[in-house]
Amino acid sequence: MRRLGSTLALSWCAACLALGGSCTAQSSPYDDVPWVCFQDAGSCQCFGGTRADGAHDSRPSTTTCSASLDCCFVIDHGQGAYECLCIETPPDASEAGGAGAGNDGAGGEGEGTPGLSPAARCTRAATEHDTTTVVAHCPPVTLDHAGVCSVIFESCDPEYLKMNGLIACCDGLSCQRDPNGQLVCVESVG
Repeated sequence: MRRLGSTLALSWCAACLALGGSCTAQSSPYDDVPWVCFQDAGSCQCFGGTRADGAHDSRPSTTTCSASLDCCFVIDHGQGAYECLCIETPPDASEAGGAGAGNDGAGGEGEGTPGLSPAARCTRAATEHDTTTVVAHCPPVTLDHAGVCSVIFESCDPEYLKMNGLIACCDGLSCQRDPNGQLVCVESVG
């Protein structure tokens, strides 16, 4: 059984266009991809699409990666299989201390040379994983419309989410047990 939210979102967009407006919902190649995430203190990894099916990890599961892991990028494994990694932004080589490889002390290396920006350091880390697709967060979707996330008082049971093509509770909501023991999305406190 597919949720009505996706159909309503498409109907709203069609109506908006018919009235001469523009549909401003930003789409992403990851919008309709189910994601499963796991996080520890040093990294967060989300598996999307066909890689999400049956994904297990020794780290605790999470809906989204924490903001302190500010360097995130997506790896497209092809055939609808994605991986999204978040790590702390690596330090710049000049910040890491020490002379660094190839520095023989001649020519004053480092004098007046600006370090790499956090964005450049994150892109460099991404290329080490054979990708340059840096994203703001993992999973790489915004959970703010009913087409991809459970709305308030809707179920957030993992089987329900999977069956309905949903990722998690929408932004501002958290998944908690109600008095009947059912997992539902409720307003986040704090």
